[in-house]
Amino acid sequence: MKIIHAVLAAALLCGAAASPVLAKSEIRLDTDKMRHDDVTVAKGETLKGDLVTSGAIDVEGVVEGNCVSLGGRVNVPGEVRGDVVALGGPIDLAGSSQGDLAAVGGSVRVSGTVRGDLAAVGGDVALAKGAAIGGDVSVVGGRLDKEDGVAIKGAVSQIGLGALRGVLPALTSGGLKLALSSNGANWRVGGRHGDRGGDEDVPSAAGRALKAGAYLVFIVGMGLVLGMIGLFLPQEIQATAAAIRSDVWRSAGVGALMAVLFLPGLLVLTVSILGIPLIPLAILAWCAAALFGVAAFSRILAERACESLGRPVPAAPLALIAGWIILETLPFVGKLIGGFIGGTLGFAGFLLLSCALVCGLGAVWNTRFGRRLS
Repeated sequence: MKIIHAVLAAALLCGAAASPVLAKSEIRLDTDKMRHDDVTVAKGETLKGDLVTSGAIDVEGVVEGNCVSLGGRVNVPGEVRGDVVALGGPIDLAGSSQGDLAAVGGSVRVSGTVRGDLAAVGGDVALAKGAAIGGDVSVVGGRLDKEDGVAIKGAVSQIGLGALRGVLPALTSGGLKLALSSNGANWRVGGRHGDRGGDEDVPSAAGRALKAGAYLVFIVGMGLVLGMIGLFLPQEIQATAAAIRSDVWRSAGVGALMAVLFLPGLLVLTVSILGIPLIPLAILAWCAAALFGVAAFSRILAERACESLGRPVPAAPLALIAGWIILETLPFVGKLIGGFIGGTLGFAGFLLLSCALVCGLGAVWNTRFGRRLS
């Protein structure tokens, strides 16, 4: 998608975009600082170059470049011959854009023409009668409202992450807190509990049970989350799982690359003004992709288990929960029994989970969250 190119171009322009020198019918961006005020391109005027500002943008005339607002609204009843991007503000396009249109953290309303793709993250999209989109429409974490008479040439994809963003952090942090708090439940062999002598710490049966119980809470919580994904996105999970089955090495290679480049990618985002607001979004997207990929891998495990037992595969939510339980059986038993055998089982479970994560990430990328064939 060309939206990525638009955002990268805007990031490169942050140090060079500037205030315009006004002319009678033409405006040029030729200074070294980004604007921090509201900008209006009046009807009959033409702005040559890209426009980047932290204020609002009103385009009644023509902009021969990209329009980027960092925190302000963008209103385009005129014409933009590049991309339209708003970070933290709404976009209202009644005119036309020759490029892509992207909004992060703001709503979008289109009653005109977008020649490229339209993408919104964390905001609702309203396509009014007469709107025309020449590419794909992607809505993540928002609602898509489309009136009759709207023309979309590309694909339409919608992923609602509002509930997931509230449930997943609570479950994950709760499980981690329980797991960390259980680390202190150790007993000593050859001494009394709490003794600070030189004897070696060995977890007692009670300590191991407490750790296993905390881990069980995490397993149940994540199982419920995966079940929700299978309930609302069964076809997408099936397509992602099919991508892993058809070419596991391709999925593993792409997933390993995504895992290795995640932190360097975040560091790259920190060097630009446009990149810093995208860091939370990048982390959320990566975590969502990892969760989605593990869900697809869990479905494969459930299918293999049902085949070996000669039983039919259950519905998507139950299949994902069953596959997740299979995936976490080894580390759970390892925490329960402890010792060398428990550590070995835990390590084996870690390797299996890592395989699920890497293959799942690659399959999610190859299928775009199960929206297209790999």
